Amino acid sequence: MAALKRIGVWDIQLGMVIVKCDKAGVPFNEYGRPLSNLGYIHSLHDYGVEHVYIWSETESTEKKEAAKKDDKTKAVEYKVAKDDDVNAILLSSAAELVHMLKENFTESMAGLKMGKAIDTPAIVDVVSDIIFMTSDNPEVFTKIALSEGMTKDEYTHGLNVCINAVSLGQAVGIKGKELHDLGLAGLLHDIGKVRVPEQILNKKANLSEYEMAALKRHPEYAGQVLQRYDNIGEDVINIIYQHHECCDGSGYPSGINAQYILKPSKVLAIAEAYNTILTYSPEFPRAFNNTDAIKKIYAEAGKKYQADIVKTFVSIMGVYPVGTAVTLSNGAIGIVCEVNKQDQARPKILMMPKDSPEKIELVNLKTHPAIKIVKEINNTELNINPFEIFNNFLQDRITHQVQKI
Repeated sequence: MAALKRIGVWDIQLGMVIVKCDKAGVPFNEYGRPLSNLGYIHSLHDYGVEHVYIWSETESTEKKEAAKKDDKTKAVEYKVAKDDDVNAILLSSAAELVHMLKENFTESMAGLKMGKAIDTPAIVDVVSDIIFMTSDNPEVFTKIALSEGMTKDEYTHGLNVCINAVSLGQAVGIKGKELHDLGLAGLLHDIGKVRVPEQILNKKANLSEYEMAALKRHPEYAGQVLQRYDNIGEDVINIIYQHHECCDGSGYPSGINAQYILKPSKVLAIAEAYNTILTYSPEFPRAFNNTDAIKKIYAEAGKKYQADIVKTFVSIMGVYPVGTAVTLSNGAIGIVCEVNKQDQARPKILMMPKDSPEKIELVNLKTHPAIKIVKEINNTELNINPFEIFNNFLQDRITHQVQKI
């Protein structure tokens, strides 16, 4: 089992894999790779870094071998071509960081429904971490958020929206304080729903006109909830207030058009809509899959959403995001593990033949033109968990890649 371990900057040793620093904005290009030069320690220290998080294997080799012997299930065989391998250490450390941030966010918001104050300093720190993480690898963290799975859990939803919004915001030129405000708005965009009756939020049937009107007031309620906090500025409240406005004037609460909508609100609208489409909600009464969600967003480009921002969003997310399960033209099932920016319909996948699902091969569809994606599979159609398979594959590749050091 692996985890992140916090150590002092002067305790760094050769071969360690650094995945995070305790200071945002530090230019460091060695994340996710075994450290080969101790000279980086002085560079980190010069930038004010005191602690780093390293990738740590918490189980001994003996325990791992014993666990393998005790496992009665059929062993999984992985086949990976040298040129097609993935940076498993980076991907897994990213997933661990996302999980850790979710825990921090959940703890900071815990007392809200009981009328207690939220821990806004902790939330501000979560956003700083997300901006720092996505600055070098926006696609990695956007897709890792997806690979944890989409749930209706408000904290997972808020964190995923924040990661998507920050990644997209950076890609369309938002930076500095404005980017941090966007991240805060992403985390807290639904905070106004604490003032919407739970029977409306949890209703499975279509909402009545009265109920929908009550739900549509949550951006307004957000300002009422957040105005008591000194470190949540008016700019954040304004971004949240406008995140359901549409470029064609069909949104709410004010029904304004693109000319009067803040750019961060346009970004947040896309990030929020995408995550909402993938989960059950009053606005979208049935859950869609990733491909349908992308198509639904793209169909509204130039209408609800600003067209150039939608185009950038699709290029970041990919037509088939990481963790997406698909059927292939050769009859096998595939799980997307890396997007091909040049041809998004042909990503890297984990391919599992139907007659031998324990034999998993990493295949780059770009170099295998005979194999095509037929359709995406909704997770409810599978008797397997694509996220579990993807993460197990990463653990196997980590072991292989570390042994090569």
